[in-house]
Order: sequence, then structure tokens, then C-alpha cells
Amino acid sequence: MTNKNFNLTIVEFDQMVSKLKQGDDDLFEHVFLSHFEENKRYLIRYCKIEEEVAYDVCLDTMLEFMHKLKSDKIQYGNLKFLFNQMSKNKFLQMSRIKERRMTAILELEYIGSFDASEKERLLQVLDKAWQKLGSECQKILKMYYYEKSAIKDIAAAIKKSEVALRKQKQRCLFHMKNSMTQIIRMTN
Repeated sequence: MTNKNFNLTIVEFDQMVSKLKQGDDDLFEHVFLSHFEENKRYLIRYCKIEEEVAYDVCLDTMLEFMHKLKSDKIQYGNLKFLFNQMSKNKFLQMSRIKERRMTAILELEYIGSFDASEKERLLQVLDKAWQKLGSECQKILKMYYYEKSAIKDIAAAIKKSEVALRKQKQRCLFHMKNSMTQIIRMTN
């Protein structure tokens, strides 16, 4: 059973958690750094990602795991499996966020068929459509797509609920796409 728990007995685990709560993270670092490489290989194999991405995910997971240990949200029992699952889920979550943002950007950019020689035209169309948006829409889209701010952070910045902000962002995208379509039709 100890192999599944980073070779810790339940007594050693409880001691590690107690030390973590007192600010001593030496044992934690020793235990989890010994699993770091194994977890990184697991992510590379399972998620088919590059080593530096796996490294970042492992590090983020390690910090989250330590926080959960300190707040008694993790109990002794198959800790290796839990750590691997947390890291896999963290990568998948990061991928979904990145994918949603890329999809939205591609939806904005793909109106009509633009080849490489029409990039300048696309930029002009985007610029004209951008100018037609209200300042609040511009602020929301800029924060979300260019500054990569989270919805909750944007909502707090403009003093709206997350639900209201999501709806407004969708309306802004709709207006942007409609403006682009109209500009393209007028110039054809």
C-alpha cells in the first residue's frame, strides 16, 4: 500500500501534512519531487504533450496538491493515482480553455475564404468592424482574447456577473461577425 502513497505510511503521511501546515515543506518536496519525473512521463505518454508543457502541468499540480493537503482535502490512500489524475485533469482543463479561445478567434477570422494574399484585406475588415463595436464590447473582447483574462476577472473589472458577461461577450462576437460580413459584402 505504501508504494501507491509515495512510499509513505499513514503515520508518515500525517506527519508530512502536519509539517506542511506549520510551514515546513521539506518532506513534501522530497516525496513529490521523487514522483515528478514519473508524473511528467505519464503526461507525455497519456496526453501526448511536449516535455516543457508536462513540466509546467506537474509543477502546477504539485502546488495545488500541497494546498489541498494543507486544507485537509486529501486523505491517505492511493496518492500516486490521485496526483496523476489531478495532473491529467489540469492539462485537459488548460487545453479546453485554450481550445475555446482559439475557436472563438478562428470564428472571428473565418468569414468568407481568405487566402494568404488577402491578409491585409482581412486586417482592414477587422479594423473597420472593430471601430463599429461599442467601447465596452471592445474592452471585453480585448481583455478576453488578447490579454487572456478569465471571465470571472473581466466580470469583476466591469462589475457584472459572470453569466451576464458571457452573454454580453457572445453578443459582442455576434455584432463583430455581422459587421465583418456586411463590410465584406459591400466591398465585393
